Amino acid sequence: MPQRLPVAKELAYRQLPLTAADVLRDTIQTAYLLAQQRLLNPAKVPDLAAAGELSAGISSFANYLIGERFNLDKAVVAGAKAAYLAARLLVQEYAALPRYAAQPVSDLRLTDPRFNFLNKLRSTPEALFFWQQTVKLLTQHGQEASLLEP
Repeated sequence: MPQRLPVAKELAYRQLPLTAADVLRDTIQTAYLLAQQRLLNPAKVPDLAAAGELSAGISSFANYLIGERFNLDKAVVAGAKAAYLAARLLVQEYAALPRYAAQPVSDLRLTDPRFNFLNKLRSTPEALFFWQQTVKLLTQHGQEASLLEP
């Protein structure tokens, strides 16, 4: 009997008609929403209710950490990393992962106008680095819609 992935088991248990790829896309979109929430005027955030839930979750999570402050900025960095890993799995790219090596901010730039607002992450260069990698990877594989479609 073939072994099922844990995500497939969980989806079956919850009786959800989704695939592992759907879960990866949701991870990417949630991280993207975090970045939008951090960078955009609230009127331009596409799903304010979901953004509010994310904010509440970040605040609640912060209460469980000792000696560490977890806030929206740290969540945006963590989300960018999660989005990049999910994108790599989605396009089945298993080569060595690039490392963020404190590149100069001037080297980090998204040129696609649809994702221009992410360049505002210059104050959080690690997040900008991983979003640059994510957008580049998804675009190379024709999967950039994973960011744009809810």
